[in-house]
Amino acid sequence: MAKMGRPKKYNDLVQFNLYIERSDLEILKEAVARLNAKHNTTDFTLSTYTRKIFSTAAKGINEKLKIQDQKVASDSALAAEQFTWKPKDEE
Repeated sequence: MAKMGRPKKYNDLVQFNLYIERSDLEILKEAVARLNAKHNTTDFTLSTYTRKIFSTAAKGINEKLKIQDQKVASDSALAAEQFTWKPKDEE
């Protein structure tokens, strides 16, 4: 069966509940309105704007997690090396 319609822009979306401060929501709505006005379009929506925010933040968080994992691995290796008994003839 042939595909019909335009392809999906996002392939792996998941819906979840999110509660935010009303003042934050108003800021986001204003940002979307200004973005649409700047580009003279209505293509930008609150959902696309928040997806971009989450995606950018998630990438930054992922990098921090990788750094933490590297630090834990190097600390574990250092601790293992320090507390490993070696016979005198191997030193």
